[in-house]
Amino acid sequence: MIDMDFEKYFDSVNQSKLIQVLSETIKDGRVIGLIPKYLRAGVMEKGSLKETTEGVPQGGLC
Repeated sequence: MIDMDFEKYFDSVNQSKLIQVLSETIKDGRVIGLIPKYLRAGVMEKGSLKETTEGVPQGGLC
């Protein structure tokens, strides 16, 4: 049995590389244009908005 914790992986995802890889598959520029906006929208931590300049957000959108 293998036990893995991916939690820290998502904190280290290179956003530029992710967008580059996705743009090779997704041909609709409107969709690609939304991805950086989503990645940089920030996350709420303990009631405060935290900037997201690296990694990818986890969890559901509220």
